[in-house]
This record gives sequence, C-alpha cells and structure tokens, in this order.
Amino acid sequence: MNASKVALIAGALFVVMIGCERAPGSRVGTTVTTAAHGPRMIMNDDAAMILAKARCLRENACDEVGPTRRFADRDECKRNFFDASLATVEPEACPAGVDESKLSLCLDDLRSERCEDIRASLAEPASCRRSELCASR
Repeated sequence: MNASKVALIAGALFVVMIGCERAPGSRVGTTVTTAAHGPRMIMNDDAAMILAKARCLRENACDEVGPTRRFADRDECKRNFFDASLATVEPEACPAGVDESKLSLCLDDLRSERCEDIRASLAEPASCRRSELCASR
C-alpha cells in the first residue's frame, strides 16, 4: 500500500474517532437520527447558541451592534439572544431536543428579516416559536 493510501485511511479513522467522542455528562436532546430519513435532533443548548449567533449576525448586518447601538458588542448580543433562545427551547419544554429541519426553516427566516422589521418588533418569526422548533418524541 502506498503512503498516500495509508495517510488517507489514517485520516478517515481519525475523523471517525473524533466524531465518536462524547462530552462528559449527559445532555437533554442528544443529537440522534431516528431513521434513515427521519428527523435529526439538536441538543437544546446547541440550538439556543445557533439561534443566538444567527440573530446576532442579522443584528450586525442591520447595524445594531456597536458602541452606540442596541448592543455594545457581539458578546453582549450573543448573551442576550442566547438567554432568550434557551428560554424558548429549554429542556423542560423541548425534552426531545430541537428538530434540525425546523431549526433550519427558522434560520432562513431570521436571515431574510428586513432590518426595519427587526427594529420595529422584538418578536421572532413564527417559524422560531417553541411550538415549531421542539422535536416530538
């Protein structure tokens, strides 16, 4: 076997091994695939961070992040939206986690929000409501 094939196989094994490692402790809403084509679930805290980052990217694009803006910096923005997002998808409300495909729809809606809409209302798009995001068991 030549060196390039050995390197390729070793790299693939490394990726598989890294992907199989688990963080210590169990978390609610563990990412699982329920069937070959079934929905994928996202852990609650991961979904909250994804939502917070998406919202802050939009806020930044709408010039709402900066010293004299709604949020002083990106960290303040993320903290604010993470807390709000986690309250929406908290483990008690979404014990099975967050449905990845539904989260994707919410993210699309967040990305396409008009800046005027963001400034006029603090309400999330309908696709980002708890009733839409939580995975069913």
